[in-house]
Amino acid sequence: TKIRKTLKESGYTSKDIKVSVRSSLYDTVAKITIHNPHINKNEIEKLLLTAYEEIDRDIVTGEILQGGNTMLFIDYEYGIFEEVAYEWAATAKGLMHSKEEVTRIFDGLYLLDPD
Repeated sequence: TKIRKTLKESGYTSKDIKVSVRSSLYDTVAKITIHNPHINKNEIEKLLLTAYEEIDRDIVTGEILQGGNTMLFIDYEYGIFEEVAYEWAATAKGLMHSKEEVTRIFDGLYLLDPD
């Protein structure tokens, strides 16, 4: 699909992001699932929504009109952040027991102990 091509041209692989496109009556729905926790969802939204999403609405009520719409649903894979959270929990636990006045977490992020 054009969406996959756009993602590939932007440096994303099929391991990073899965695209599933389905036609439902007269509308098209694309489900984009991010499998890599290091990918910024906002960047994917900026890349794809303006280029591919097209929703016709009633001028007065704002209701979505049937037919000819292309809707994109972009989200992270369920449970994707659990492994990352465990890593950060271990880091946080170690930092809480640190006796240093200034502890480097990573470049640009430091924990200061005011005591």
